[in-house]
Amino acid sequence: MKVFVTDANYKHTLAAVRSLGRNGFEVTAGASVKNAQAFYSKYCKKQVIYPDPSNESNFIDFMLDYVKKNQIDVILPIGYTASVAFSKNLDKFQPYTKIPIANWQDMEKAANKDETMLLANKIGLKIPKTYYNIEEITNFPIVVKSTKESGQIRYVNSLAELKQMDYSNSLIQEYIPGDGYGFFALFDHGKEQAIFMHKRLREYPITGGSSTAAESIFDPKLKEIGLKLLKALNWHGVAMVEFKKDVRDNEFKLMEINPKFWGSLDLAIASEVDFPVLTVKMAMKDKIEPVFQYKTGVKFRWPFPEDFLFFMAYPEYRLRLIVEAFNPKIKSNIFVSDLKPNFRQIYSAFNSLKSYPKKQDMKYPHGLPKPIKSIVDFHIHSKYSFDCLLNPADIVRVAKKKGLNAIAITDHNTIKGALEAKANNNDPDFTVIIGAEIETDQGDIIGLFLTQEIKSRKSLDVIKEIHQQGGLVILPHPFKGHTLDDQLVNMVDVIEVSNAKDSLINDRKSLELANKYHKPMVVGSDAHFFSQIGKNKNIIWLDVREGILQGKLSFETAKTSLRLQSLNKMIWLVKTKKYNKLPLEFLHFLVLLLKGI
Repeated sequence: MKVFVTDANYKHTLAAVRSLGRNGFEVTAGASVKNAQAFYSKYCKKQVIYPDPSNESNFIDFMLDYVKKNQIDVILPIGYTASVAFSKNLDKFQPYTKIPIANWQDMEKAANKDETMLLANKIGLKIPKTYYNIEEITNFPIVVKSTKESGQIRYVNSLAELKQMDYSNSLIQEYIPGDGYGFFALFDHGKEQAIFMHKRLREYPITGGSSTAAESIFDPKLKEIGLKLLKALNWHGVAMVEFKKDVRDNEFKLMEINPKFWGSLDLAIASEVDFPVLTVKMAMKDKIEPVFQYKTGVKFRWPFPEDFLFFMAYPEYRLRLIVEAFNPKIKSNIFVSDLKPNFRQIYSAFNSLKSYPKKQDMKYPHGLPKPIKSIVDFHIHSKYSFDCLLNPADIVRVAKKKGLNAIAITDHNTIKGALEAKANNNDPDFTVIIGAEIETDQGDIIGLFLTQEIKSRKSLDVIKEIHQQGGLVILPHPFKGHTLDDQLVNMVDVIEVSNAKDSLINDRKSLELANKYHKPMVVGSDAHFFSQIGKNKNIIWLDVREGILQGKLSFETAKTSLRLQSLNKMIWLVKTKKYNKLPLEFLHFLVLLLKGI
């Protein structure tokens, strides 16, 4: 059986070509450019250069002539423009070949985001708040996106910024903070034949873009609303319905319908939902067994160009990406048995760097929605600790100067410092988190988002008391002054995996502990001097609490000098009136000072 696959320059076209070829189909791939990646696959038997599909009449004339002269059983459109062109001209191809896509009436509704939102709202799906008059906008950031096709998006943080843009033919919506989810399906004239779902693990750009890593999941609610929308369209062919799970109310909010094959197609195939093969068989009226169950927990990454661009744009994630690259449990589209397309992808990835003349352009090509980024130090002490002299109001001032927009003051056994700092903070864009570092029988435990003093001093009671206040429990510097056991580690919410005053060896052990117990991670400066504030920073892309728990944060870390740690100890000796030990510690401080460490 002969199958013609369009848009050979896309990575999901390569996925389709490989899948069909492995299953015995004779695959011809087409593109409007030379050197398209799928052309290099050993499963691509013929390569065709056709006119750019954006010139619809030339493209259709060429393809019609091609199928008349060559026996093509099925045409599988992959890209948006090609899909639209074929959808508008289905009747012309009907005598010569099969094209399993929706008719133009349904395709037009699905491809137009404005029409999609109206339909979704009508059938009871949750959608972002949509603005049709910019004077009605009271909350920012907002998202401005083209009403057609995916990827054309801009984040706007003020009305003045919006008025400087051309937002005609655009959909203007509230920004939804949360993870991206996809529902994917194959329909045969309104009847589902296969379904699949995934969660985005990583995307480029980080503020919203193509998946660079994703995981197969099954969510009954996601299935319900995805099917409801596509059935309302009486859909035919494949489609992706994209959602974000709003962290504010835990509800799926519709982003768009992608009325074609999607970028993460490899993951569905790896999870045993082979959409290209199923679609071709459906087009040929072959009997297919509906696929409603599949492997979940399958993780997939796309190294080039997607993860490569992510790697270059966000240095703070590089170690994680390197570790993943050598994890045999995480699959990728690099096929040892079919490497030539991957070499082409590598070339394209390096070539694409030229599109970003400035590093800032590469990090945030769509703009940065300001409220979603918090730069936080979760472990700072004030004069209310027995080993610190810093005034809480001064801590806030210095933290702002250092580029932080949130801090947690975590004094030993009290929230007085945090309360004083919060009372003296009049900046709505700066957050003071009420916290305390409680000394317990098993070592220090930090509580964040507290409302009153913690009275207990036994570890498990302290944890319960923090939770009763709605707080989060952090285990700071786990391998410094702690007696660890399974019960303690299981009960904490978060583990501090880097402490600026602790050793690198202990940091590594803390990271291993967090991974072993599947705990979210943060880093802390354990600051007792102004110079230590912000030594260890957490960069969070959501609400701070949700960002911690969902792992939507990155770290910047450094170490405090030993002489400052010695000076810190001398302050403790003075404040606790242990004057007899002061001369020896002062001598130690002088030695460290002379050594410059």
